[in-house]
Amino acid sequence: MQPFNMRKAATVKETTMVLVVFLGMSLMLKSHNRIPLDNFGNDSNACGQTQPSSTQIPLFNNHSLADVSSKKNDDDKKGDGTTEQERGALFSGNKALTNKLDASIMITSNLIPTHPHIGMLEDTIFSLHRFLKGIPFDTPIYVIVDGLRPKEFNENNWERRTNYIQNVREHNFAPFTNVQVVPMEDHRFLAGCVKFALENNIETEFLYIIQHDLPFCREVDHWRLLKTMREHPDVLFNVRFRYNNKVSTTGSHCKSYKNMSDFPKEDFNGLSFFWTNFFSDNNHLTTKRYYRYLLSNFKHYRRSMENLISWKSRYNCTYMGQQIYGRRDDGETHICHLNGRQAFGKKVDKTRSAEQSILCRNLIYGEMTGLTKSQDDA
Repeated sequence: MQPFNMRKAATVKETTMVLVVFLGMSLMLKSHNRIPLDNFGNDSNACGQTQPSSTQIPLFNNHSLADVSSKKNDDDKKGDGTTEQERGALFSGNKALTNKLDASIMITSNLIPTHPHIGMLEDTIFSLHRFLKGIPFDTPIYVIVDGLRPKEFNENNWERRTNYIQNVREHNFAPFTNVQVVPMEDHRFLAGCVKFALENNIETEFLYIIQHDLPFCREVDHWRLLKTMREHPDVLFNVRFRYNNKVSTTGSHCKSYKNMSDFPKEDFNGLSFFWTNFFSDNNHLTTKRYYRYLLSNFKHYRRSMENLISWKSRYNCTYMGQQIYGRRDDGETHICHLNGRQAFGKKVDKTRSAEQSILCRNLIYGEMTGLTKSQDDA
């Protein structure tokens, strides 16, 4: 029998070897799973000067998609107006998708003066049905309700927020059948809310991030947009929908596609995009994988998304900048503003905000007989 000290030394040596092997394997796995920043340009380089290398590991899975036939079989149409054959062709080869659903929708919200009334949320969700062409009715829609700010915390606001959450849970947002409410336990700001939902709710490849008072007001080709993003994952990974109606948009050019900032539509399935060196948290379409990596830049998450990303995007637009849906020079907008916080009256022209809200809701429901809402419904 070995002396106790020798047996103890042998045990320590064996334990040390096991730990070394375990740490080595962990480092290998971590290195393998890390997403290379070089795929979108190096932080140390100027805007648009670094292009992705074809030999690098891609940030996204580039799935080949079969062409979707334009012929529809009326007897086989799904609730979203598509046939099983068309959906099968569109989603074929994409193992990341769950039950053939390609995208989730996250609607971020916080306490506003009209709560517990949910009329503004109804307007925004209805706009998804009217303007996101091809969006399935069973698309997961997560209504994220941020916690109260410390200065807002009182019994009245707590009751209003609680009733708002209950109203969302009980409401029928037809034709959508999968609307869920996700309340935060405390105030997390936008970045914290998005991070929580990514880790606990989102299971699809693509993700719309939408603010509760920014509904769509112009058609977006949902199917063709996703198809194009899959075909060009190196340049289309964070597509924002324009709110202001300026001929240009906030931010300067980011020449990231063949030394161009405006993408030729013939290369992108007939859709137009342009790239800027600016980041905004207004409505945008991204991927779960990209956004998880984007949020890894945050040391803490109780802050605004724009607060951190905007200034970084000016120095590295090929990664932090956003691609805008539409032409730079057409002045068309795809979202409008319902001014959810207008009644707080802080540095806000209430009359102008009210007029803007009415105009926005007229854009949502306009030219639809019997569907125009009255002002009292908002």
